[in-house]
Amino acid sequence: MTLFVILLVIALVFIALILYSRRKIAEQSEGLVMTSNLTAQINQTLLLSKAEPLLALKLAETLPGEARELALQLVASELYLAGHKAQALAIYQQLPPHARDYVLNTLIETLLDTDDTQTCLELLENWGEALPSWPLLQVRILQARGEQDQALAVLGELSDPRQAAAQERQSIGNLLILARLQHQAGMQDAALASVEQAWSAFEETEEGHRQSTLRSLFEACATLGQFDAILTRAAPLPAEEQAQAVAALIKAAQLDSALNLLAPINDALYSTTYSELMDLTLALPPIDNALRLLDKAPDRDRYSLLLSLLSHMATQGQTAEAEALLLTLEPEPSQHPGLMLSLCEHHHATQPQWAEALLAKALQQIDGYKNDHEFWSGIRMQALRTQLQLQSRLPAHRRDSWLVRSSLEELHRLHQQQDGEQQLLCIREQTKLLHDLGQTAQARTLLEQALALLDSDSLPEVDEMDTTFYLEDIASAYLSIDEAEQAQALQDRLHSLEAGSRDLEEDLLLNHIEHQRYAQAIEALTLSVLLSNKKPLSRLYQALEELQQRAPERASELQQQLLERFSSGMAWRAFQAN
Repeated sequence: MTLFVILLVIALVFIALILYSRRKIAEQSEGLVMTSNLTAQINQTLLLSKAEPLLALKLAETLPGEARELALQLVASELYLAGHKAQALAIYQQLPPHARDYVLNTLIETLLDTDDTQTCLELLENWGEALPSWPLLQVRILQARGEQDQALAVLGELSDPRQAAAQERQSIGNLLILARLQHQAGMQDAALASVEQAWSAFEETEEGHRQSTLRSLFEACATLGQFDAILTRAAPLPAEEQAQAVAALIKAAQLDSALNLLAPINDALYSTTYSELMDLTLALPPIDNALRLLDKAPDRDRYSLLLSLLSHMATQGQTAEAEALLLTLEPEPSQHPGLMLSLCEHHHATQPQWAEALLAKALQQIDGYKNDHEFWSGIRMQALRTQLQLQSRLPAHRRDSWLVRSSLEELHRLHQQQDGEQQLLCIREQTKLLHDLGQTAQARTLLEQALALLDSDSLPEVDEMDTTFYLEDIASAYLSIDEAEQAQALQDRLHSLEAGSRDLEEDLLLNHIEHQRYAQAIEALTLSVLLSNKKPLSRLYQALEELQQRAPERASELQQQLLERFSSGMAWRAFQAN
């Protein structure tokens, strides 16, 4: 199911980018006869530009005629944002006026999304332009220049329904930006009207990202002080959508209203939602606010939320207070050692003395549970892993060799005593720990045993979905000890089962790049990894640029293979096949 969701999201992002580009450039492409192959390459260029604009530029330059022009204007903004300002300007100067207008507006819009007004001013000056053509952008540029009267005049036109500028259909996002500008200018009635328009637009369309859009709408209401309206609009919504109103109220320091809205739905929310609400609450001093949220949380989320609260306090240097709250807020003593160990792992680098003292207290408490073997063995394994993780962060010559050896031996004994599924569940963490401590051979043996266990008949309760989950874990574990061949074999096996992990796919690709297996890296590229935060395509492109200095002929050959991987459509077909 996880894989399905991931692939669906990737596909939706790709489709959204295609639709966005088509909508933005539809007027410019009238009369342009395009084959399906050209259309696919333009759309692929757009997607590539988000991942590695220099490669997207090369692909765009291979296209003929007006298709090339369309592709170049899609790439120009991404080149500028990636720091390739000279190339972006060169493309901008060769484009016709309508295309330049599109590039400038979209680039200014993107920069303003991060409130980077100074870069906008520099862009306009360097490109020899006075203002973008879109009025909403003009307001913010004029404000940044200090030309308040002109900014107010344009804002007035946008706020006056009799003016042509106000008649243009605006997106929900733009209406909320307009409302914020109007509010800042003291035009409260106009701001309220803009927010109301945004709500109407939301209700009339099948919004694809309902929760994030609702969050923006509720936050706009909060900015205008419309807290009762938030409660009214949130009331009929499903729980997770109501949670967007709760978040907006917390952010606006309306904790009483937020908690009242939360009370009837707290058991229906995802744990991740509660985690986000806790993060928002922790941003509001004093800590009592977070304690009030914790008090409302369902039992299933209480442990993780308490850990977030205690970790936040430790980060603020309030270690003694955090330790006292741990004992006060967690009434079950058996939970104390686990919380202490987690805090120790998280804060050892920044609070080493406190973390060491906490570890000693946890170990002492754990000894008191030896009569409850099942509980003791689980918490004892966590303690041993924590000790070993702390040792693994030290240079080899500073490690306590006796502690490492004895802890590994005990951990191995306890691991062998676990049932089969428990062994498989912790295989990835334990393998990496062994590798980090220089025990790679033992880690490899552990993985071989895990794979044999999974393929045996001794786990009757493990179904097909469980099997794919454990295979992904074992494959990732092999990769963590630099056994790429075994990891790839398991990934191929997962594909044969119509399963597979995008994270594993990305990590295999990055491993190829790290070990300079560039041809294999190119072969492993599919569209599913392009928008990854790990930026594998950028890393590969940069590695080939560096190879150009050492082996120019080989680098040129590989760069051509990389370009053909996308121009031929192989990256897309490989994505579909997987």
